[in-house]
Amino acid sequence: MKAYTRVYVVQCKTPGYFYVGSTSRLPYMREAEHREGWGAQWTMRHGFKRMLFMLLVPQRACKQLEDALTVWLRAATDGGS
Repeated sequence: MKAYTRVYVVQCKTPGYFYVGSTSRLPYMREAEHREGWGAQWTMRHGFKRMLFMLLVPQRACKQLEDALTVWLRAATDGGS
C-alpha cells in the first residue's frame, strides 16, 4: 500500500513571498495552523494570506516536488521565497 502526503503552497502577506510545505494532516487543519500563526516559522514571519493549492502525492515524491516548487517560485518572484 502506498503512503500519501499533501504538498501545498501558501501565499504570504509579505508581497512576493510564499511557503511550500507538506503535511499528512487534513487540508483545513494545516491551513488553520498557518492562519493562527503557528504553522511554520516562515509564515509566522511573513504572515498567512491564503492557501494557493494542495496536492495529494505519493510520499516518496513529496520532497522532490517541494524542492521543485520552491525553486520555481523563487525564480518566478525574483528571489522571494
